[in-house]
Order: sequence, then structure tokens, then C-alpha cells
Amino acid sequence: MEKPKFAIIGAGHGGHVFAAHLGIMGYNAKIYDIDEKAIKPIQEKGGIELSGVVQGFGKVELATTNIKEAVEGVDVIMVVVPASAHRNVAENLAPHVEDGQIIVLNPGRTFGALEVKNILNSKGVGGKVTVAEAQTLIYLARRTGPAQARMLALKREGSVPLAAIPSRKTDEVLKVLNKVFPTYGRANSVLDTSMNNFGALVHTAPMIFNAGRVESKSPFKWYHEGITKSVAGVLEVLDQERMSVSEAVGANTYSLQEYIFRAYGVKGETVYDAIQHTDAYGGVMGPDTLQHRFIFEDIPTGLVPFASLGELLNVPTPNIKLIIKVASLLVKTDLWSIGRTVQKLGLSGLSAREIQKLAIEGTI
Repeated sequence: MEKPKFAIIGAGHGGHVFAAHLGIMGYNAKIYDIDEKAIKPIQEKGGIELSGVVQGFGKVELATTNIKEAVEGVDVIMVVVPASAHRNVAENLAPHVEDGQIIVLNPGRTFGALEVKNILNSKGVGGKVTVAEAQTLIYLARRTGPAQARMLALKREGSVPLAAIPSRKTDEVLKVLNKVFPTYGRANSVLDTSMNNFGALVHTAPMIFNAGRVESKSPFKWYHEGITKSVAGVLEVLDQERMSVSEAVGANTYSLQEYIFRAYGVKGETVYDAIQHTDAYGGVMGPDTLQHRFIFEDIPTGLVPFASLGELLNVPTPNIKLIIKVASLLVKTDLWSIGRTVQKLGLSGLSAREIQKLAIEGTI
């Protein structure tokens, strides 16, 4: 496969940048979204104008609200939607996937690949495709207008771990992706990509501690102003609980500080120092509503599976559960009930060894 063809599922921040970047690099890319308002400007312009780290006009082969048209004849399906939409995307993709296609979740958050694989298997098409997940998005990305986007940062080469189910397929996926995106590196299994979900930390707790600021719609820099020393201290506590669950399930884990160094080359004695010295974070502004993916994606598909897996493996996560509870009160939604619990993921009653086997081999 000399020049893979891509479909981008999702025309949000990341989807816009993926499609534009591919077009600028000379690759055929189609982009799909359920929202015609996001797709129509791309259809009219024939592509997306990209600014920032990479600049130029990225031609798009097709912009459509028809998912069948989007995935027909492509080699790689890049799913770039909130993880809370993975289930719907998998159900909509199932009738249209073709033999040998690769589906990559950007990112999977926690156990996204497992959820998607389970759905495709239930539809009888899981054997047709390879499902993989990235640990995080390879960009800091923002959609800036109709058919316009800004790449605030592109993470370092090899810095974004990726794994497939089963793990033996990972190298095949990377062989295709690394021709285009050297940012992806190899993870041992989806346990590693799933348990090293740092968005579940840096997006959720700061939303709670900045709730008044968010709802007052006062512009502020998310990382450099919203994550103060005290908030960063809370992130360190949550990170320790995440690492304890990760170690119990056998995932290769590392700290939030180590993640920042791997992604951006920035070191800091504390999480606060590392965040403040990361220039790429400087342009990221905070949201102006609590009805945001930082709560409705990152808690159900991040903090909830951390805590639920902790319960299964007898690892206490009291502070993670506290964040889930307070966020649920703020948005008047039971975030645990809509989250990826071990019961919903088919992990209930399994031992750590059995979960490892499922992640590595794709079966118990």
C-alpha cells in the first residue's frame, strides 16, 4: 500500500485538521459528519484552510453526510469524534466496512477500541477489519471557522502510543500509518493506550474548579490560567489513583508529567511546572459552558472506567469517584450510569490476567 486512502469520521476540531493536513501532504481524504452545517462549507470550498504549525489549503476528495460514501474504497478510517460517540459510529459503520480496512480511534480514551470491536463482532463484521486506538490526538487542534482550522501543535515523532486488537496487528497498522504520520508509536496493547488517558485528568477536574469562570463566559487560558498550583496538585492525586489501577491490571503506565515530556519535550518538577512551561498549551482557551465534552466525554469514557476497573480489582479510587460525583451534580446527569463500566465492556468478573489476555489476543 504505497499511498493509503483515508476517511475522516467527524468534522470537529481534530477532524478538520486531519483532513486538511492529509490534503496538504498530497493524500486522498474524505470527510464525514452527521451535521450538514459542518460539511457544506468544505463542499463549497473543496477543502479546508489550515493555519498554525502547518499552513496551506488541504484539498478534500469528498465531504459528505453519507457514511457509506465516506468509507467506500478507503484503506484507513480515522474516527475523530468524542469517545461518547464511538458506539454510534461503530453501529453506523458496521453495514459498510470492507475487508482489510483499518479503523483507528483518535483517541480511544479508555477502552474505546474494545467497545468498537465488541459492537462490530456483534454485527458479524469484526473479522473484516482491524480496530486500533491512539492514546491521544496527535494534534492540538481547533476549528476556527467554516472550512478553516488551526494546528496549534503536532506532537513529537513516536510520542503517541497506538495499539490494535489483537496486539499482533499493531505493527501492520503502524506500517501503514507511519508513512503519513510518524507521530504514532507502538504500545504493547490497548491496556496501555486506554489506561494512559490523560485527557480524563486535565479536562475534568479543572472544569469543576473553574465552573464559575466557565459559566460566566469569561475568556481564559485553559491550561496556563485554569490549572493553578492547587488544581495541578489535585491532578497529581488523581494521576496516582489512575496509575494504581493501571499497575493492577498490568498496563505499562507513566505519570502525567512524563506524558507532557514525551509529547512536547517539556520537563517540570511538578505537574504545574510542566504545564506552565508547555508553550503549545498557551493558545488553548477554556470552554464557556459545562455542557461540554470535557465532562460528557472525558468522565464517562475516562474517569468512570478507571474507577469501575478499580472496583473490580479492589483498588480504591476515592478522589476519582469524588470528581465523578461532583461533576454529576453540576450537570444534573448521572455520569456513572452513562459511562463505560466493566459491566458494559464485558469485563465484569474477569481477573487482571484475563483482561490482559483479552487486550492482547482479542479473546479470553
